[in-house]
Amino acid sequence: MVYHYKAVALITGANRGIGQEVARQLASRGFTVVIGSRDLKAGKAAASQIVSSGFSAITVRLDVTTTCALSSTPICSGRPK
Repeated sequence: MVYHYKAVALITGANRGIGQEVARQLASRGFTVVIGSRDLKAGKAAASQIVSSGFSAITVRLDVTTTCALSSTPICSGRPK
């Protein structure tokens, strides 16, 4: 049996600035980009730009300054929410 996996990149602060550009470039290289953002609305807007360009992106609320946010992130826990 052959398995095919798509690379996934979780990028914190990807709703603006350098993080957003990193997300855009990784998405253009075939990664599914997970936009980690404290502001979910801004994260969704950034993901929408990537998706409208024909690439794959989703958004999760993520504040790396709190431990509980990291442990409850679906991508980290291995289960979709």
